[in-house]
Amino acid sequence: MQFRHPWRWGLLVLLVCLGLTLWVWNVSLKGQADRDHQRLQRFVGRTHVNLETRLAHYEDLLRGAQGFFASTRDGCSADAWASYVKGLDVDDRYREIATMGFIAPMSRAGYARYERELQVAQGPWPPRIKPEALTPSPELHYVMELFEPFHRDCALRGLDLAAFPALKMALERAWRGERPVLTGRIDLGTTSGPVGAIALFGPVASWRDSSPSALPAGWAAVGVRLGPMFEDILRVEDRGVSLSVVDVSKGGGCPIYISEDWPKNAAPVHVEVLPILDRTWELRYTFNPSFYRVAGRSQSSLFLGAGLVISFSLGVLAWSLAGTRKRAVDLAQQMSASLREALERNRSHLAYSPLAVIETDAQGRVREWNPSAERIFGWNRSEVVGGLFDFVVSFEWIIDVIEGRVDIEHGQVLVEEAITRQGQAIICEWHCAPLKDGEGQHLGAIFLAQDVTERLQNEESLRQSQKLESLGVLAGGIAHDFNNLLSAVMGNAELAKGHLNQGDRSMVETSMDRIVSASQRGADLSRQLLAYTGKAPFQVKPLDFNDLIRDMSTLLSVSISKKVELMLELQEDLSPVNGDGGQLQQVIMNLVINASEAMGEGSGHVTLRTRMRELKAPEIAASWAGQALAPGSFVEFQVKDDGCGMDSATLRRIFDPFFTTKFTGRGLGLSALVGIVRAHEGGFKVESSPGVGTTFTILLPAGAMLPKDTQVADLCEEEPTVTGTILVVDDEMELRELLRSSLESMGFQVLEAQDGLEALALTKEHADLIRLVVLDMTMPRMDGVETLRHLRAIKPHLKVILSSGYSEFQAQDSLKENAPDAFLQKPFRLRELVQLVQRMLAE
Repeated sequence: MQFRHPWRWGLLVLLVCLGLTLWVWNVSLKGQADRDHQRLQRFVGRTHVNLETRLAHYEDLLRGAQGFFASTRDGCSADAWASYVKGLDVDDRYREIATMGFIAPMSRAGYARYERELQVAQGPWPPRIKPEALTPSPELHYVMELFEPFHRDCALRGLDLAAFPALKMALERAWRGERPVLTGRIDLGTTSGPVGAIALFGPVASWRDSSPSALPAGWAAVGVRLGPMFEDILRVEDRGVSLSVVDVSKGGGCPIYISEDWPKNAAPVHVEVLPILDRTWELRYTFNPSFYRVAGRSQSSLFLGAGLVISFSLGVLAWSLAGTRKRAVDLAQQMSASLREALERNRSHLAYSPLAVIETDAQGRVREWNPSAERIFGWNRSEVVGGLFDFVVSFEWIIDVIEGRVDIEHGQVLVEEAITRQGQAIICEWHCAPLKDGEGQHLGAIFLAQDVTERLQNEESLRQSQKLESLGVLAGGIAHDFNNLLSAVMGNAELAKGHLNQGDRSMVETSMDRIVSASQRGADLSRQLLAYTGKAPFQVKPLDFNDLIRDMSTLLSVSISKKVELMLELQEDLSPVNGDGGQLQQVIMNLVINASEAMGEGSGHVTLRTRMRELKAPEIAASWAGQALAPGSFVEFQVKDDGCGMDSATLRRIFDPFFTTKFTGRGLGLSALVGIVRAHEGGFKVESSPGVGTTFTILLPAGAMLPKDTQVADLCEEEPTVTGTILVVDDEMELRELLRSSLESMGFQVLEAQDGLEALALTKEHADLIRLVVLDMTMPRMDGVETLRHLRAIKPHLKVILSSGYSEFQAQDSLKENAPDAFLQKPFRLRELVQLVQRMLAE
């Protein structure tokens, strides 16, 4: 719609907005006035009731004192009065009461006598009690005879109230009216200056003369300090309202109390009349500056200011829009032409880009699919646009990219597997980013993909070549150690044979012990090799790491230099770790020996320290990068020495197989340690500086605490003696003969088979006799796994011990469906085999 004068649109919008602004402002002002009135009424109601209640309590105290004095016809002693007042607990309940006492009427002669007695008792007359400016002495004196001071700076005993006209009139008014009266404001003298107060007087009837004109026996009196009374009443009230109290009895206007925060020259906004005994008080209220500092009071001003700003802004905007419509149309046409040009360039880029370009909307539906995407994934553009491409990658991953949950930094490449139309899995590098509008709303995502499957295969081939090269180094080191061990075995065997011919039994036993020791070191080397690959056989159980160290302390002490002192700093109540005790002992031994050798020929200390650690993901990422540690509780084990230390170049190579800074042929050492720690799902770290020392830190996941009454089963319990026929299946003749001789010496009958086919034939022939089979896992013609399956088919309940040079859990994948009754790791001792056979046949 066209207008000849566009400014009229702006004026119309401005007037409408101003009207709405004024209406909202007026409503807001009325609402604030209602809230102020309600706030004032709450303050007025509470203070009126509180003051009225408090004065009623004082009147009750006065009437109680009247009754007390009336009941003491022979006169009341100071001690009796003090005991009475103490029983009322006035000092704790009414801290504003200054005094409670008894006022006695005295003649001039009686007062003179009383004054002399009082001066003798308490010294010269205090000037502040009997000031020079008092009125001439009257014929009748009203003397404060009994006085129980709760505030000791008020010395009133002996004070003649008849010398004060206002107090005298109040006493006589109470006498004539025979009822309690309230005084106006009086100034109570204290050591710190005058204090505003009021007093309540009540006549005590004379018990000697009951005629109407007779004087009373005296007056009970209660003095109240105004400041503490009003502070207590207003303690929890609204501090935005100020209070003043004025005594208007008989047309007067004497101030009783004024709040300190009463604004100067401010008029009251509300007045309440409070009749009290024979007097009338006006309670006057006004607002002080803090009343206007509450939240929300500036709401109406904000409405007015915001409304004016919005009104003028909308008016200017309407005027501007109406006046620039033609310019906007021209600009839109120019932008449309530029957009068409940009779209043409974009189509050209999409058509010739070597990368697959995929664009989606916020729901993951494809909006663009370029020719490279057709080439890489196999689907045509018409088949994909408008639908999801979750047949290529997972839909969850697509949505994560769209919503920005995938951590994509500038230039970062994500590697994800994709599926082609032919069902082939390929590896792609993805450059992707979410698309957002100016308000941050997700519009979709852009994906750029490149097939890198062939490149990764080439890189893997290169890595395999490098691995074969390192395996050559590893094989050389293993061959060196095994040649040393075999030399020891062969040499000691020849010595044993020679000593046997000579009949020297002790030397034969010595040589045989050396053969067993060398064989055991060969077994240990095999386990180290498996540990290096992270595949050593585990006997996992809960272990107390402190007990493990303490049990080894003697062995560690004799294994290191005598100049090196071994120190233990073990945290008590350490959580257990789940692991293999033998392998963890190997870790401890290797680290301690390395630390000792780092001292060289000098002296020093090796410290073993344990403690609990709680690690969170940020700390793991910062200090334990590249290690598969999950956040949680860990047992930390440290070996610290003050030896020669290592430089950065040495630190980078200490975990390489057979690397050493000493002489060659020292075994797998720290490389085996890495495999053991990783197999226990732990982590390790080394800190070292030349000339300072080295600290090895190992983390192992903490397990549940062991019960205190856990008892270890007796492993040395004597095995029962049993007999029967045993089938030994192994392709190594020497091993078969060794097993046969050993088992027959224990009273068993033994059948031999060199492979699985012979074992099956013997089992069918002697099925009733064979009670147990010792079966090798790796054999020609038919291996142990297949043989075990056929044996169970022939005799389902036949007991089978599977033996292998591989670890048990390496063989588990092959034994999932048909597990043996026991597993024996090669090399093993004959005693272990015999004990296992006896235990299984005795079950």
